[in-house]
Amino acid sequence: MADAMRSLPGRFQDRLPASTLRRVTDSAARGRWEKAMGELLMGLYMRDAPVSAVEREELGDALHVLGVPAHRLDRLRSR
Repeated sequence: MADAMRSLPGRFQDRLPASTLRRVTDSAARGRWEKAMGELLMGLYMRDAPVSAVEREELGDALHVLGVPAHRLDRLRSR
């Protein structure tokens, strides 16, 4: 789980500013997975960044493992 969470931000580096990626990776490095996911999802939403079906599924899987409702994915733009 930890490795998967740490690799997620890198998938979106072309769509998010460095400051957002830094917050996400810092939270993940500290084991604050819910905060990391929240920062990642908010960053994608605020930038109106497109998310592929595969990326959406990976994000959903991570949210499920964390016990966080996946309805937040509904607001992300599809690629």
